[in-house]
Amino acid sequence: MWDRVVGQERAVGLLQRAADRPVHAYLLVGPRGSGLEDAARCFAAEVVAPDHDQRVQDLVLRGMHPDVVEFEPEGNQILVAQAEAVIREAHRAPIEAEHKVVAVFEADRLNEQASNKLLKTIEEPPARSTIMLVTSSPDELLETVRSRCQRIDLAPLPEAALRDALVHEHADPEAAELAARLAGGRLDRGRAMLGVLGDVRRAFVTVAAQLDGTGGSAMRGVDQVTEALQVAVASLDGQHAVEVDELSAELERAGYPERSRTALLKRQAERHRRQHRRARTDLLLEGITALESVYRDALAGKDASLVNTDQPVLELAGVGQHERVHAPLEQPLHQRAVERGVVLGVGDEEAVAVRLAGAAQPVGHPRAHARSSLLVEAGVQEQIGVGVLGEVGHHRADDAEVVDATRDVGEQIAN
Repeated sequence: MWDRVVGQERAVGLLQRAADRPVHAYLLVGPRGSGLEDAARCFAAEVVAPDHDQRVQDLVLRGMHPDVVEFEPEGNQILVAQAEAVIREAHRAPIEAEHKVVAVFEADRLNEQASNKLLKTIEEPPARSTIMLVTSSPDELLETVRSRCQRIDLAPLPEAALRDALVHEHADPEAAELAARLAGGRLDRGRAMLGVLGDVRRAFVTVAAQLDGTGGSAMRGVDQVTEALQVAVASLDGQHAVEVDELSAELERAGYPERSRTALLKRQAERHRRQHRRARTDLLLEGITALESVYRDALAGKDASLVNTDQPVLELAGVGQHERVHAPLEQPLHQRAVERGVVLGVGDEEAVAVRLAGAAQPVGHPRAHARSSLLVEAGVQEQIGVGVLGEVGHHRADDAEVVDATRDVGEQIAN
């Protein structure tokens, strides 16, 4: 079970010893993708199943054991109402085991009122309950919360450790090398790069090489990345359907009482809804990150280490040498965008991200929520509309409407 937590020998040793005699509260800290959530669930499994029952471990690792109750933010913050639900769960008796664990993921998003509400329960939970706060940003937690927990830290993962872990999980060595390079120190992202996330990334980076300065090429790119994103979301839906069937069958075999079965199925449905909403945004951000990496490689110079080792370096034409490929386009594209009131901002990868907020639409118009992004090196004409899933962080428009809005922006650029 613990082999899921890669490169964290010190933290694993501390957690295994702690599981023998768990105290009232723990604070697990580590970078995203460092194995933080896996470590939290492995610890919880040790607490509720000290005899290493494989069935129990499997349920805990899937977030479905009745005596390991997980909470995630339901919005931008964890509010008092959710803190009260944590308290109620902590005071409920275990169903199967002698002990129960109540885990709060992304605990840094507890607001001040919710944090204060939890203080007494964190400090003195019922004897058979342990509170576990999991976060990548411990400094965002109130000091009064941190001081009441026993803290265990996980370290960032080096690229070599990620590659070795992926190969150990039977990934092709060459694919594992690329996935580890692209993962940014995150094992979860490295694993995803070997699946549908890798397909999304390839769609975005391939489109970058196909752009020729016309709105038509941008819209063809939108079609390609939209298809890749839709396939990725459909894959997640299929995975969720399998999980629902598996949990229903497990609850039936175990003979859970009706109330417990209903609660567990409801918890699973809520988690699936959160994952689905988050996936739409995360996939789009991953695509934009992939585009940025393409331009980073192009701008970094021939002697620099490449991120996209499986792709040829994009050749960028300076504005001075740019050939006119679309007759109506009498000015460089980025100049036309600026004249339409577009704001230029320098990105982390030395590229300029030009955001078209509904170019010809007034502020507040529904079309303004569809963002078409142009990734442009200063003085370079390359573009792609990527507002295919709606405004990042907001889900106010369905996919069809947003794609239509993106097409409108592309036509305005070309004209």
